[in-house]
This record gives sequence, C-alpha cells and structure tokens, in this order.
Amino acid sequence: GGSGGGSGNSGRGGGGGSGSSRDDDGWSSGSSEARGAVSRGVAVPLSRVIPMVGQAVPGRVLDVDLQQGTGGRWVYKLLVLDGAGEYNEVTVDALRNRIIRVRER
Repeated sequence: GGSGGGSGNSGRGGGGGSGSSRDDDGWSSGSSEARGAVSRGVAVPLSRVIPMVGQAVPGRVLDVDLQQGTGGRWVYKLLVLDGAGEYNEVTVDALRNRIIRVRER
C-alpha cells in the first residue's frame, strides 16, 4: 500500500485566478457564501465597510463576519478594539453600508 502525494489548495499564497482585484479583505476559507453575496450585489465589499466603521468607532478591527440575518438581509459584524481598550461589536447593514448597532462586549 503507500499513500500517494496529495494535491490541493491548502498552501498559503495561491495563484491569482479569475479574481481581478485581490485585496487583502481578511476572509476566512469558509467565506465563499460571503464572497457570493458581494458578487451578487447584496453586500458592499469589506474594503468599503472598514473605513466607514473606523470613522464611527475608531480602533482596530479584530474580526469580521458577513452573515445573512432575519428577512434575508446581509449584515457585517465587526469586532473593534478601541483606544480605551473596550471591545465593540459593530453591526453594519451590508447592502447600504450603514451601522445598525454598536454594542460593548
């Protein structure tokens, strides 16, 4: 028996495929659904959300998630560490790029 080598895309880097602009948008591997939402036009790109959130809640964005909320509306959830050391969960309407809620964690 011997196990043959494997092929796959688990390595870092990866070749540039069909995506014309590869910005470092911080998506995890399970985010094809989120990318699909952006490409279908039901969510603005993360590159537009982060500067807007940064003006309202200055600090460091630690985590981002794009999820489909109630009624089929997509929302970005960002975890922001502000200058005072507080964690803020910022919920953004992904289509309109507007903050819905800011909650301290």
